[in-house]
Amino acid sequence: MLLFNLFHLIERKIVARAAAARVVRELNTYNDRELADLGIDYLDIKRIAAETAAETEQTMLADMKRRRDLILTLAS
Repeated sequence: MLLFNLFHLIERKIVARAAAARVVRELNTYNDRELADLGIDYLDIKRIAAETAAETEQTMLADMKRRRDLILTLAS
């Protein structure tokens, strides 16, 4: 069980970082002028990427808990 939990922790971290990387890649397709027109600077990009990673990780954790609860309900 401990190994299972560790696997899911690592999986959540990897998926969250991938989501953050996608946001950064997408925002980096704009040039500085376009980002300035949108009112976005480098710190905003880092903040948005971190928020996206956190939201992704929380969503994955909630999904894992729902699956676990369903399995426990069906098993009882």
